[in-house]
Amino acid sequence: MHDMQTNSNSDSKIESKLKEFYVGSIEGIGASWQQSLSTNARMIQYKLDTGAQVNILPYSIYQQLSPRPPLHKVSAGLFAYGTVDPISVKGQCICNIGLQHGGSRQPRFYVLEAGIHAVPLLGLQACDQLSLVRRVAATAEDTEDDSLSVIRVDEVAKDYLDLFRGFGAMTELSYKMRLVEWAEPYSLSTARRIPYHMYGKVEEEWKRMVQLGVIKPVSEPTEWCSPMVIVPKKNGEIPLAEESTTLTTFITPFGRYQFTRLPFGLSSGPEVFHRSMMQVIEGLDGTDCFIDDVSVWGCTKEEHDQRLHQVFDRFRSKRVKLQPSKCHFRLGEATYYGHVLSGKGVRLIEAKL
Repeated sequence: MHDMQTNSNSDSKIESKLKEFYVGSIEGIGASWQQSLSTNARMIQYKLDTGAQVNILPYSIYQQLSPRPPLHKVSAGLFAYGTVDPISVKGQCICNIGLQHGGSRQPRFYVLEAGIHAVPLLGLQACDQLSLVRRVAATAEDTEDDSLSVIRVDEVAKDYLDLFRGFGAMTELSYKMRLVEWAEPYSLSTARRIPYHMYGKVEEEWKRMVQLGVIKPVSEPTEWCSPMVIVPKKNGEIPLAEESTTLTTFITPFGRYQFTRLPFGLSSGPEVFHRSMMQVIEGLDGTDCFIDDVSVWGCTKEEHDQRLHQVFDRFRSKRVKLQPSKCHFRLGEATYYGHVLSGKGVRLIEAKL
């Protein structure tokens, strides 16, 4: 009981020092980031959000708790990232959550006003206290996601942490774009305006891409110059042939630039990347890929790990990089290209039938 009381007091001290708390989206639950937990003797399905600073309960869920904990006044404001208007909060309470292997914890929850569409949510501190996430001594510098989310890299990849840092550039590969005969040059001389609330993020990403060498400034006239379209895309790893970079010229409020890597916006991009990845993994047992989704399997843990290390060695030699948040190791069951793979065989995803 002493540890549980310490947790609650810690929350109170934090709240007394901060005037604002932030959470991510309070709507929707991703299938891989949810957990059902006994809360005041009632099973509640939570969204796990390691970027959130607090825990959330919709008022409708709070009313179903038994016993129902008392609500206390909230002194700190609650905001969703990227918004200026606070989320309406009815109060805060402490709930009893049972652990899967015995024991319990008493995290503090913000209870939202009635009528606000939201899902129950556990923030980083509660996820850590309830052992729902595990932190590994690895950094996420130079990855495309600069959030403060916890990166989980299984021990099977501990000798290959360099694959999860920096920016890839496949060796021995270079893509040359070819135009159809009837293609006519298209060029804009004025950049499109960037929405005010996105300007800072766009400028930050533009500087990052220049620093990484993904794009480079253009000073000479070009026949081709496209507008900038703000859409989050995966990192490109395939270098463009020098004569093809001019075709990717685009105009921004910061000047004109062109890609030095294959951008996924090209109609041929996915096909080229898939073919290149197939060349990278060629000859490796128990390995397949579809575009940027790589699957490695084995009949035993030892065989799986041996094959995975061979894939890592190949990626290292070809300068292929991986994103930790999208890697999952030693799964008994995995979803891959519309199918579910497991020791029992292959079956279609029921939701897609």
